[in-house]
Amino acid sequence: WRSTDLMRFTLDFHTAFAKRYQDDPRLAFVQVGFGLWAEYHIYDGPMVLGRTFPDRAFQTNFVRHLDTTYTRLPWSISIDAANDWAPFDSVPALKNLGFGLFDDSFLHQTHDAENRPNWLYFGETRWKRRPAGGEFSYYSDFDQQHVLDSAGIYGRTFESQASRYGISYMIGNDQLGFHTVGRVAQASRACGYRFKAVEWEASKDSFRLGLTNSGVAPLYRDAYAVVGSDTSKVSLKGIGAGDTIRLLFARRDASVPRPSIACGHCVAGQKIGVDANLAGEGAKVRVRRSTESFQWMHGASGWLYTGAMERMVSVFTLDGRSVWRGVLQGNDGIWKRLPVDGANRILRFVEEPVDFVAASVGGPRAE
Repeated sequence: WRSTDLMRFTLDFHTAFAKRYQDDPRLAFVQVGFGLWAEYHIYDGPMVLGRTFPDRAFQTNFVRHLDTTYTRLPWSISIDAANDWAPFDSVPALKNLGFGLFDDSFLHQTHDAENRPNWLYFGETRWKRRPAGGEFSYYSDFDQQHVLDSAGIYGRTFESQASRYGISYMIGNDQLGFHTVGRVAQASRACGYRFKAVEWEASKDSFRLGLTNSGVAPLYRDAYAVVGSDTSKVSLKGIGAGDTIRLLFARRDASVPRPSIACGHCVAGQKIGVDANLAGEGAKVRVRRSTESFQWMHGASGWLYTGAMERMVSVFTLDGRSVWRGVLQGNDGIWKRLPVDGANRILRFVEEPVDFVAASVGGPRAE
């Protein structure tokens, strides 16, 4: 690392790489750094800054250069950069730059004592704005064989640690040799974002949709909710774990479309799903117009109604089959159960003389 040509080439390489691949949907994240596998260490020879490892001045220039180069592609450095040969102690402001973190020995036996301090060095909640990821530990064969055990390894499960660190991805290329496809898929779904429809309201000319990120980390790319032919103008990027966003969409016909998510960073055939099963506690599904006398809600106990005045109501499935017909009494704003099968989450309600459709966003989850 005495060579100025090598230093110039390194910066020029990342400039060219970003220009070519920054918006390529095949590339989700990039890990950068120095040393073996960019993991901020070397095994052979002495650690000599400016010779076997770049000096702190060049490392400083490097992270600043990448911060202005990878403006859309999420980039990360190793948690092992929390050491005395990296520049972050001498220039603490570098920690504020836009890089995420990766951990190349996730969940080894002494992870809490050795790796966790490095995560904390860069900020315990850094994952809220930049991605966190890594690779399962190769410290021992036991680590690779048992890291995804449902009962956990070394007293902790992968799912619990994915939530603890806000993990978006984890390299586990050997895991299919030790675990089923189903278990690997289950662990994958414990990472990153997961959008759940928790509120759904329709009126004559609009839909209102509430989406909660029920995952463990935000989405770090722009993506937009879609209902029918209308796409939200507000990006889902950065919606934190547990946070809810409420969106308004135009309604152009009488259909009740299922919400979806559009993202320009998906490869062909890939979709971002929406968990749209609203049968759980706390879910709200309302359909209302200013001219009708009742509101309807589907929850854990089935269909509920509330209204101020008595009306005759008929209930049908969307294929025209009659489900129930009777008189509903006004109930002064108190939600009461409707005597229909709660498993039918898409029904057509006919009030005399008003005819409208109420629907829970049910059915299979989009893949």
